[in-house]
Amino acid sequence: MFTQLSSSEKKLYFFLLINFVIFGASSVIKGAVIPEVIKEYQWDYIQTSLLFSAGSLSFLITSFLTGFIVNKVGPKITLIGGLFCQTLGLAFFGITSSLILAIFMMVLISIGHGASEVISNLSVVRIEKNGESRLMNLMHSFFSLGAIAGPFICGFFLLFNLHWRIIYLILTVFSLAVFILFSFASFQSVHQINIMKKKFQFRNLHILLILFFIILFYVSSEMGISSWISEYLIKTKGSSSTLGAYTISLFWLGLFLGRSLTSVLYKGTKSKHILLLFSLSGLLFIFPIPFIQQKWISLLLLLLLGFSFSIIYPIVMTIAGTIFQKDSSSAVGIIASGGGLGCFAYPILFGYISEKSGINKGFYLFIALTLAYFLLSLLLLFFKSEQKE
Repeated sequence: MFTQLSSSEKKLYFFLLINFVIFGASSVIKGAVIPEVIKEYQWDYIQTSLLFSAGSLSFLITSFLTGFIVNKVGPKITLIGGLFCQTLGLAFFGITSSLILAIFMMVLISIGHGASEVISNLSVVRIEKNGESRLMNLMHSFFSLGAIAGPFICGFFLLFNLHWRIIYLILTVFSLAVFILFSFASFQSVHQINIMKKKFQFRNLHILLILFFIILFYVSSEMGISSWISEYLIKTKGSSSTLGAYTISLFWLGLFLGRSLTSVLYKGTKSKHILLLFSLSGLLFIFPIPFIQQKWISLLLLLLLGFSFSIIYPIVMTIAGTIFQKDSSSAVGIIASGGGLGCFAYPILFGYISEKSGINKGFYLFIALTLAYFLLSLLLLFFKSEQKE
């Protein structure tokens, strides 16, 4: 898997893996701490959803702009600028009960996430063998690894009555370390291929739009479940805050296992068929959750749901990189911004439904989102791209 990479590409890829662990932990940790934040600061679901939406809007704008900015200032400056914002946001998030300050810090954190998302995916698309997704799957499995570790450590802290802010301070230290690490990284191989000398033109606009909306609906469902499953289990199934935090780790353990196994075992190039298969299994596993009262069955379904979710994002990015070879930075940025748009919209809908009708009804939104990207994955099979761009 790594034999195709030069020594500088191996070093860059190793740095990207480390960054994705921090990216995963800092993205998902809010779902583990949100029950404690709601109790401590007395925020309601609508206020909390505004916090999530503000971060998602920041991620959306950053993801979209990064795909174009990288062609002006280069991937290295773009990424370390985002990591600097992320570090500041992690350091000061939740330092007071001010919702306005918390929103501003979430915006800074999400700027770092948007930069990491686009630059990392673009870099792997450029260095991976055409049509394969093993390096992409492995990198995203490291995101899952961070997403497992963050809530697990948070649950440990809550078990011993330690304050939730400690986990954000720990993440601040790691984020600063990654910022310093990338100051010494080389993006030479990405630079060589990615500088565009003409205005981008997409011949396969219909495929770009389908991929955009698949990521929009998928990320909304994935991050929505990750952000709210702890509070959902506490309110509907009588779970403790500690079990709620561990449940997030369990969900991301499924994603980690799926991405790790596919990066090692799957060597084919039937990306669209794999996308459809995993989309269908996700729909089958998410549908029963609101109707089951037994905790252990719900936990098993969440583990399997995570496994089903695992392949969606990296395989979509691989499809985009294969089809839009000349304009991959713009295509990746546009598609990644779909996730940001979805994450901006879903908290508003979820918060409103949950506040008015109960959080159990809010969970139906995630089922609808999963159904939507399954149907789009099915539609994608009927479209063939023109010549590779």
